[in-house]
Amino acid sequence: MRRISIGAVIAVALLLGACGGDEADPAAAIEDYAAAYNSGDIDAIMELFTEESVVTGHPFANRSQGLTAIRAVQADDRASAATDNPYTFSNIETTNDTVTWDSEWISDDGGRFCQAGHTAVIKDDKILTWTWPTSGGDCP
Repeated sequence: MRRISIGAVIAVALLLGACGGDEADPAAAIEDYAAAYNSGDIDAIMELFTEESVVTGHPFANRSQGLTAIRAVQADDRASAATDNPYTFSNIETTNDTVTWDSEWISDDGGRFCQAGHTAVIKDDKILTWTWPTSGGDCP
């Protein structure tokens, strides 16, 4: 019977833990969304959602579920946005797999619309749920 020292077991465990890779930052999905939206890349936006994704409270559609419905809302939304960096996210905070943030959106006619308190649950770098704030309006 072979004996293995406890120190060797701990060393292997630490080494394996270090090789496990970085855990994904859920906020990265939200930041990737803003970048894709601002570049007008609907396909890149849709890479952040799955067929199980649900978006609720969007100003253009109260509830969208699945890729087809979410794509339609995103395309309509983007069509009325300013051409140069229409979406700005701020106050991004992450707790486990949940991300909250505030937004400012600029329309194609220069109107500004601000909302505080977006919430998304991120799983495997995808937006599983996104709940829009129930209120918003002119920016300060």
